[in-house]
Amino acid sequence: MIVLICMLTACNGTVRVKPVMPSGLESQPLAGVLQRYDDTLWFRPCYERLWWPVQDYTDQAELLSLYQRLDATGQGQLYVEVNGAVDPEQNHQLLLDKVRVAGGTPDTCAYRINNLQFRAASSSPYWVADINDAAVVVKTANPLGRYSFLVDSETDETGTVYRETTTVKQPFYIRIIEQRCEDGSNGTLLAYQADMQLFGHTYSGCARRGHQTEDQLEGYYWYAAAKVDQVVMNIQPDRKVQLVRKDRQGRVVSERGSWQFLQSGKLILSMKRKNGKEFVLLFRRQDNGELQLQSDDLGWAPMQAAFLQWRPSGLPGGRQLPVSGEQLAEPLPEGSEVISVPDFNPVQALPDGDQLTPITVTECLPETVNQSC
Repeated sequence: MIVLICMLTACNGTVRVKPVMPSGLESQPLAGVLQRYDDTLWFRPCYERLWWPVQDYTDQAELLSLYQRLDATGQGQLYVEVNGAVDPEQNHQLLLDKVRVAGGTPDTCAYRINNLQFRAASSSPYWVADINDAAVVVKTANPLGRYSFLVDSETDETGTVYRETTTVKQPFYIRIIEQRCEDGSNGTLLAYQADMQLFGHTYSGCARRGHQTEDQLEGYYWYAAAKVDQVVMNIQPDRKVQLVRKDRQGRVVSERGSWQFLQSGKLILSMKRKNGKEFVLLFRRQDNGELQLQSDDLGWAPMQAAFLQWRPSGLPGGRQLPVSGEQLAEPLPEGSEVISVPDFNPVQALPDGDQLTPITVTECLPETVNQSC
């Protein structure tokens, strides 16, 4: 069941004026995690290691209430998809003016619906529809079954309609509408509504956009042991890999090699040190995209150490959230880069005093669109 959300007035009927974004700032779509620290909301983009303090410019100042209501873990981290912009004039605060999706944990960043345009679903009654341009597959509990339909799609003023091409008495169709939708069973907020006609019965639910391509293995990964080693790994599309380590004395070691990924989910790195000595590192790729070390006795990283995906967002500023009792670091200068691309200078990648403290994540990948982590 779809729950309508107050957009123009508060629940008590009081009209609230939406704050106006400062001129010159261009809002952009962002996906990441909200966390409350020191009475301030902070936002970390997916696969980043830096955080931005948040100013709520949304309708009804709803960001905090959504955060308080939907924090599923009780640990203070909530997955959201929002629109916003960083304001250099306000100490690089992130001004968020629209919430499109809310619900889940940090691992929801890695939740992908590959090779689909949309997945629509409802929990009451239960049904799931996987949607592509030419076909829709529906799984339902009542009537129980799995049904495939060849469809044509068309877009009108209300949304995109996928309509059955076979001539039958009661044709199937499903309409995807770009309008916020709240799942009544768990409160998860999604960006699309769905209306479906199946065997003469009408169903309503929520939908999320799919991913037309598989997630890529290539990119940056990082690992840090507290006050010991900091490691950045660059897995390149040409099957080459670079591993840069920096210890607490500031000594940097850079090693290069090649990689291969097996269908079993194992990643094998064939590395060579400067003295010509060869060695092999073995990783297993996890569902959330991280690489878990399977090699032992390295000295600088233990068995099962987690190398987290790292995709610098490009947003100006950004800080690391400290552990309890520490002070916040100063914002990075505008235009600064945590990693030098494409040269990948290890000194610039891991400056003196920089601490790569990974955020702990939990295993949670929803199987349907409605589940939150």
